[in-house]
Amino acid sequence: MPGYDDEPGDEFSEMESSASKLSNNKRSSGGILVIIQTRDGLHIRRGNLDYRGLVDLVEKLEGLC
Repeated sequence: MPGYDDEPGDEFSEMESSASKLSNNKRSSGGILVIIQTRDGLHIRRGNLDYRGLVDLVEKLEGLC
């Protein structure tokens, strides 16, 4: 769009880079909680995830689709 300097993917890649740096820090203990509940009764709850754990969970969930 005219008047916008940033590309749409710039913010995401900057976030991903920051999260990647945090996941490499051994002092970082995670803290992401994911709760998924479907209409047909499937409940998934994963807690204390770090960035890498979240990526792994998303990859597994993509396999279910």
